[in-house]
Amino acid sequence: MINFMMEIIRKASRNWVAKIFLVLLIVPFVMWGLSGIFFPSTGSKTVISVGKKKIPFDLFLQNFHKEFITLSKQSGSNISLEEALSMGLAQRVINFLIVGSAIDQFNEDIGFKTSLKQVFDIIKMQPMFYDKDGKYNHDMFLQKLDENGINEKEWIDGYSKMIANTNLISMIFEGLHNPKLLVDQVKQSFFEKRDIDYVVIDEKDISSFDNASEKVIKEWFERFKQDYRAPEYRSISYVLLNVADEANKIVISDSDLRAEYEKRKDQYLVQETRKYEQLFFANEKEANISLQSLKKGKTFEQLANEKGQSFSDISVGTFSKLDIPDPKLAGPVFAVAKNGGYTDVVKGSYGFVIARVSNIKPSFIKSFDDVKQTLQKEIRYSRARQIIEDNVVKQEQIISSGKSIEDIAKSENLNIVNIPPLSNLGEDMQGRKVGTDIVHKIVLPFSFSRKDDFVGRSQAIKLPDGSYVWVTLREIIPSRDRKLDEVRSKVEKDWKIAKYKELLSIKATKLVDEYRKKNSFQGIGIALKRKVLSKHGIGRLAINDSDISQHEFLGENGLLSIFSVPVGTVGSFPIESGKKYVVFKIKKSQIVSNKDKQFQAFLDQYESLLKANILDEFSTAIKNNYSIHVNEEMIQRYFDGSMQHIK
Repeated sequence: MINFMMEIIRKASRNWVAKIFLVLLIVPFVMWGLSGIFFPSTGSKTVISVGKKKIPFDLFLQNFHKEFITLSKQSGSNISLEEALSMGLAQRVINFLIVGSAIDQFNEDIGFKTSLKQVFDIIKMQPMFYDKDGKYNHDMFLQKLDENGINEKEWIDGYSKMIANTNLISMIFEGLHNPKLLVDQVKQSFFEKRDIDYVVIDEKDISSFDNASEKVIKEWFERFKQDYRAPEYRSISYVLLNVADEANKIVISDSDLRAEYEKRKDQYLVQETRKYEQLFFANEKEANISLQSLKKGKTFEQLANEKGQSFSDISVGTFSKLDIPDPKLAGPVFAVAKNGGYTDVVKGSYGFVIARVSNIKPSFIKSFDDVKQTLQKEIRYSRARQIIEDNVVKQEQIISSGKSIEDIAKSENLNIVNIPPLSNLGEDMQGRKVGTDIVHKIVLPFSFSRKDDFVGRSQAIKLPDGSYVWVTLREIIPSRDRKLDEVRSKVEKDWKIAKYKELLSIKATKLVDEYRKKNSFQGIGIALKRKVLSKHGIGRLAINDSDISQHEFLGENGLLSIFSVPVGTVGSFPIESGKKYVVFKIKKSQIVSNKDKQFQAFLDQYESLLKANILDEFSTAIKNNYSIHVNEEMIQRYFDGSMQHIK
C-alpha cells in the first residue's frame, strides 16, 4: 500500500509540485506521515520515537528491506545482510525515518494542513481510480482502499499530511535559484570559448651559441652537484624455482584423472538457481487478499501495477537456495513446483511477502569432459607446488649447514642469474634499465629492504603462484658524489639544454615586445618566415575530442596564459617542457548561450545541491526541536538473530 501511495504522489508531482526535486526531497517523507495508518493491527513495537510520533518496528524493517534490495541491485552482486549492516544501511534507514517523522510532527505542531479539495484534486488525476470511460470513479477509489484493508477517513487524513509535507518543502524552495553572480562566474569560468592566432618557435629560431667554458661547466656542476650524485647500487643473484616449469614435467594418465574426478565430484555440482519476484505487504490481511486475487486469475504484474510498482521494483534476482537475501524465503521459493508458480503468504524477515518463481535452472554435475583440462592443470600445479615446497625445505637445511645457493644450483643443475650492480630504480651504472619483471617487482625491492648485514646471505621468497625465488645479496655499493670527469658529457648536455631554453624564452619575449611596438601579429609571422596559425573554440573544460587535443597541445601553462588576459593581448608560454614556445594573440572571446544543454545541466545540478543542502539544514533544525529515542537494542537483537539463523 505504501508503494501504491508513492505512485500517486509521483504522478501528481508532474502537475502541482514538479518544480520540487521530488525523488530527492519528498519521497523520503511521504510514507512516514502514514506510519500509524499502514500498521494499525500488527502489534509491532515502537522502535523509534520522535516527539509524539511512534515508528513501529515493522515499518523500519520494510524500509530496511527495500533499501537492502536496492543496494544489491546497485552493486551488481548478492550483498549479504552482514555486508549491508557493515555499510551502515541500518543507520541510514533510521536517519531517514527520524527526519520524516520530525517533518510530520513539525507540520502538526504549527497546524500546517491541506484542504480536502486539493487532496481530491490530486486523487482524481490518478488513472488507477478511473472507470472504463477513463473518468474518476469514487466507487473505484473506495474499492482500491478496501482491497488494501485501509479505512477511507484514515487514508484521507494521512494523505493530507503527506501533501502538507510536500507543500511545506515547496514553500521553502519557492523562488530559490542560483544567484546571478554565481551564474556569471560559471559562464566565465567554464563556458567561455576563446580563439587565438599563434606561431610556434623552436631551436631553428635562435642563434647558435658557443660551448660553455671550463669555468662555466664547473660552476654548473657545483650548483647542481646533487643531481649528479651516484645512487646506492646492489649486486644480486637469484634462482627461480618456477611452478609452471615444474608442472610441465608432470604427466597424469586419464585413469588417474577420472579417479580424481570421482573424488571431487561434489565440487562440480552446480546448485539449482531460481529467479524470482516478490510483492511486499504492510500486513497479513492485505497479503491474503492479494493471494486470493492471484488464485482467481489476476497476474503478478497486475498486482504490482496496483501497488504502483514496475517489474524492476519487484524483481529480486537469480539465487541458489543458500544465497537468497532473505533466508526465510528460501524454503518457500524452492518449494514452488514450476516456472510461473508462486508461494503462499510468507512472513519474511522484513514483513509479509508473496514470491513468484519465473525461471528455474535445475542443479547438475559437470561432466568429466567439461572439467578434464581444468582438473588436469589443477592436479599438475598442485603437485608441482608441493615438489617445490619440499625442495625449498631441503635447500634451507643445506644452506643452514654452511653451503651457499651457488653450491645448490651446481648440484641440482639450477639456473643462477647474476645481476650487475643496480640502483633501486633498476638502472645499471650507465643509467640503463636492466632486468626482467621478476627483478624489478620482486628481487630488487626485497634486496633494497635488507640491511648491510644481509650481504652474502640468501633467502627464499614465495610468489603468489607457489613459485619460489632464492635471492642472494652479493654486494652493496654506497651512494657517493661523482666527480666532474665521470659525468662531464651529461653536465655539458644539461647546460646546453638549459641555455637553449633560456634563449628561446628571451626570443619569445622579444617577439611579444616587437608586436607591442608595431601592433601587427602578422608581422611576427613574416619576420619568422612562417604562416600564422589559428585555434578556435578553446575552452577551460575538455569535454570532447577536439577540446582534449587542444589541451594536450597547450598544456596547463598555455590554458592559464590564454584565459588570464583580455582580448587583444599578446603573450607567450612554453610547451614540450620548454623545448618550444607559443607566441599568441587573443583574437576573440565568447560565452555560450544559457540554452546550451551542458551549461544548463551544470546549473541545474548546482541548484539541486543548493536545495539539498538547505533541506539538510532545515531537517537538522527541526530534529533538534524534538526528543528522539531509538531502540537500538531491539534492532541489534533482531539482526543478530537473523545472521545466526543464516549461519
